Amino acid sequence: MWEVVQSKINRFLDLADRYVMTVMVASQSDYMRVEDSEHLAPFQRAELMETVYSFLGEVIGKYGNDRRIIAWDLWNEAAPQHRGCLEKMFAHARSLKPSQPLTACWEAFDLSDVITFHNYTQPGSPDRYHNQSGGSLEFLPELERALSYGRPALCTECLARSEGNTFENFLPYFQKYEIGFYFWGLCAGSARYHFPWNWPEGAPEPPNWFHCILYPDGTPYREKEIRLLRDFAAQKELVK
Repeated sequence: MWEVVQSKINRFLDLADRYVMTVMVASQSDYMRVEDSEHLAPFQRAELMETVYSFLGEVIGKYGNDRRIIAWDLWNEAAPQHRGCLEKMFAHARSLKPSQPLTACWEAFDLSDVITFHNYTQPGSPDRYHNQSGGSLEFLPELERALSYGRPALCTECLARSEGNTFENFLPYFQKYEIGFYFWGLCAGSARYHFPWNWPEGAPEPPNWFHCILYPDGTPYREKEIRLLRDFAAQKELVK
């Protein structure tokens, strides 16, 4: 099984490298499907966590010095009750001595080499998502919390056009505070990331995409957004 996984990772990294794209590997999500009708947080089953630790060791052990990987995101959207698992994951990952920085969104800011956070709220609007991580998801307070650790910061989920969190709205703040970012979904496709949350099954494609910036053939969804992204990248180069 590991050989199959490794071949897929290699293919993906080769493709990303061909198009000059960096990769931040997220090794663990908040929930996993255990059986057809069962969703559990991994920390609720000790044997699942042992599998997670073992897989993490295999992957970081193999790719811990791979220049194509820019960082390791050890847990996506960790909650307060995950703290014990997070500490063990960070300790295990550090024992493998990867050259890339380690991070985990929200509940591991103090353990992370770079701070990563998510924010889908339009700047100036109240938090609609009732974040359970112990922090605010109001835009500016969350930026301030991330920056308070004095480490490089990345917003690793941010684009939500139908919620008002557009490139036009948040990029000026990321430029001002020198925050890098990823957005969830590059190209519209079968994963349907361009559909808003809770979009009715079978309903037509929304006129205002949620995520994604490209059509399947690579055509930009909005040319203006691509120009903004290129300007942002140029500004970051000038800062360097």
